[in-house]
Amino acid sequence: MKKVLYFAIVAVATLLLAGCKKDKEEDNAPACVGEWQLSNIAVKSVTYADQKVDVYLNLQEGGSFEVYQMIGQGRFRRYTGTWKLEGTLLSGTYSSKKPWGSSYQVSADGNTLTLTSTTSGEVDTYTKTTIPASVKEEAYDM
Repeated sequence: MKKVLYFAIVAVATLLLAGCKKDKEEDNAPACVGEWQLSNIAVKSVTYADQKVDVYLNLQEGGSFEVYQMIGQGRFRRYTGTWKLEGTLLSGTYSSKKPWGSSYQVSADGNTLTLTSTTSGEVDTYTKTTIPASVKEEAYDM
């Protein structure tokens, strides 16, 4: 279970990193700014249990983030903190002052955000979406 939780946290952090290149069409805001849902995970170094992982990521202008994650069944958990992008390298810190478990190489095309962990090689793909109000309203704050 701890591996699954760690994976979900890594996946969320990966989402934060994936789409942050500059988008010249929107006042030079990073392309990763916005709301995303995890759509694919390509694991290279970690084995996970047979539990569904559902993650939404909200990278906000100004460098703050929210991650909503549910492993298995139950309610979403909400994590917050700050992120920064240096070139194509995304990193972040949770509100608890704990850094993410990895930094991520980011690529984005406006509709897809891809985050590649610099420590495990895991590749997480996110799809541009709107986070449902029910997810936001019912999530536990962590």
